[in-house]
Amino acid sequence: MSQTRAYAAHAADQPLAPFNFERRQPRKDEVASEILYGIPVINFPIRGVQS
Repeated sequence: MSQTRAYAAHAADQPLAPFNFERRQPRKDEVASEILYGIPVINFPIRGVQS
């Protein structure tokens, strides 16, 4: 399992805020995917979030 950094809103009327959580191993009935290429989200401004 690995520690993961993300953004989450803790309520529908709250802005996004930094959020840490621990990923678990996929279960037998789940699918795991590997993202090879992507755009770092941190480069895009998100209203109410400062990087």
